[in-house]
Amino acid sequence: MGMAEPVRLQRCAVFIDGFNLYHGLKASSGRAHLWLDLEGLSRDLLKPGQTLVSVIYFTAMVRDEPAALQRQDTYLQALETACSKVEVVRGKFQRRTLHCHTCHTKRISYEEKETDVSLAVRLVEGAARNDYDTALLISGDADFVPAIQSARRLKPDVRIVVVFPPQRISDALRQAADASFVLGHGRISDNQLPPIVVSPRASLHRPEHWM
Repeated sequence: MGMAEPVRLQRCAVFIDGFNLYHGLKASSGRAHLWLDLEGLSRDLLKPGQTLVSVIYFTAMVRDEPAALQRQDTYLQALETACSKVEVVRGKFQRRTLHCHTCHTKRISYEEKETDVSLAVRLVEGAARNDYDTALLISGDADFVPAIQSARRLKPDVRIVVVFPPQRISDALRQAADASFVLGHGRISDNQLPPIVVSPRASLHRPEHWM
């Protein structure tokens, strides 16, 4: 009697729109859940028969706010220490001068650049290279609809599921994806990093501002 063929697990890749997730978390629970364990959360989203192959987190470093930059840097170091499958992809903020035509004043603002494009490219590249069978896209940004459509054209049997951060639902994304659901409060609160993450260089403490 021959041996049974091993069951092939479905490969799952997770793509996270960092600022969309951040603003969703802040809108729903303030700063209470910003110390989020992205690998733990990603594993929690898998279904039976799926295996996690990658978690790619797209963000940009904040500008002109030293305390906020320090908190963000601490968090990214904690992620890279505690979450072996998480890859952090950093974009940037571009300085812009905004003009008010009514009051004739100017103010400086910053626009996030590269992160959305980087995520879209990686989603499409992954489909083209057959890196995953299912992609989980954690975002509520409708700008990713063309990337979803392109990935599915390149690999028609790929499955793309959109996970909406709290208060970040997009009907356009829902229609483009194979399935979608809202990231629940329980999964968020259950997947927080330890208060102290010890890296080879330092002990990384959850910022008091995020308590």
